[in-house]
Amino acid sequence: QAVDTWKLNIPFKSPEKEKPQGAVRVLAVDNQEVIRELLGGMLSGLGYDSIVVGSSDEALHTFKAALEEKRPFTHVIADYGLDKISGLELAKELKGLSSEIFFLLISGWGLTPDPQQASRMGIDTMLKKPFRMEQLAQIIGATQREAAH
Repeated sequence: QAVDTWKLNIPFKSPEKEKPQGAVRVLAVDNQEVIRELLGGMLSGLGYDSIVVGSSDEALHTFKAALEEKRPFTHVIADYGLDKISGLELAKELKGLSSEIFFLLISGWGLTPDPQQASRMGIDTMLKKPFRMEQLAQIIGATQREAAH
């Protein structure tokens, strides 16, 4: 008796990380290397298009370059205690360039700005260090839901 042999090929595509809905581009700035590494890992783990820098000058340069390239950042995460200027002053400068950005100020060492002053400077929300990836995801996710409505 003759036996028919069948060969079945099923192509498997390597899984690609899905980007969250909406074009979320995050610029994060902190002068501590360990925090930059943590932020970079968290943002990457959440699937966001992100750049992490170490100084206020670098943040300003990167932000302006992104605007010129028509690939603006939608979110900025900055430490309260930066190098030359504070996170509050950075927020004021960046909001002056693009008022639509969402600005998250992170703070540690018990340093917390006055909420009314922070709001006047352009801070949308604040988060105390240490924080968890879930907290970061929740904050960014909430801004995406608001933007969708």
